[in-house]
Amino acid sequence: MIKPQELRIGSNVNTELGIAEVIGIYEDVVDVKGVSVIDNSSENKISISTRSFDGCVEYEKIQPIPLTEEILLKFGFEDKSKSKNFYLGNFRFHISKPANYDGFIFCNGYDVITDRIKYVHQLQNLYFALTGEGLTFKKD
Repeated sequence: MIKPQELRIGSNVNTELGIAEVIGIYEDVVDVKGVSVIDNSSENKISISTRSFDGCVEYEKIQPIPLTEEILLKFGFEDKSKSKNFYLGNFRFHISKPANYDGFIFCNGYDVITDRIKYVHQLQNLYFALTGEGLTFKKD
């Protein structure tokens, strides 16, 4: 379960029906709009496809989406050096996946700004706080 204070409009979460975007936050439920389904059935490949569903979901039924290298690529990040350092456009930060590390770290140059970014909504919140813009999946 994701704590309500961790969510914001535009966060992507995992529901029983698939990946959804939060479009409303209320006391007992979250209003969501289905945006995609992640299919990891094939080896190391993630397919994100459009799926339409809307509705209210109780907080207990919302789960975080684990952040993976494949999802970073779907957000538009690039691993320019093939060293698990992911960059997004001209933005001056990168997300790294150190070996044997549970989660990603957010870096600015050589300084580690925050560590243990494990879920999509955490990355979206950080990106929004720094840029004022939402971070969304890119269409294939």
